[in-house]
Amino acid sequence: MLGLRCPLFADDLHVLINHRTSSAGEATLITLKSLSNVKVLGKKTMGAATMNTNTKLSNGDMLNLTAGYMMDAKKNIYPYGIEPDYELCTEDEILNFIKSDIKE
Repeated sequence: MLGLRCPLFADDLHVLINHRTSSAGEATLITLKSLSNVKVLGKKTMGAATMNTNTKLSNGDMLNLTAGYMMDAKKNIYPYGIEPDYELCTEDEILNFIKSDIKE
């Protein structure tokens, strides 16, 4: 953590993720994870935090190449998905965690 806080929220910001969180969602998550008052809840993301380039081949096929990975402030990359701070599977687990976290 860099010690920065999200200035829009006085308290913790809870971000929910799962296996369907990908691409722009992962890019946003990478940015938010660097803030000290952000807690990431759920399951690991898809792993699509990449920059891709498409090339049309002479036979008409498309070639999609990963040209780079998105990187956080500490230069970590996430080619296989982003793990949550707290792995929670069910709606009840998530709601109970947030409720208890708010009380603290």
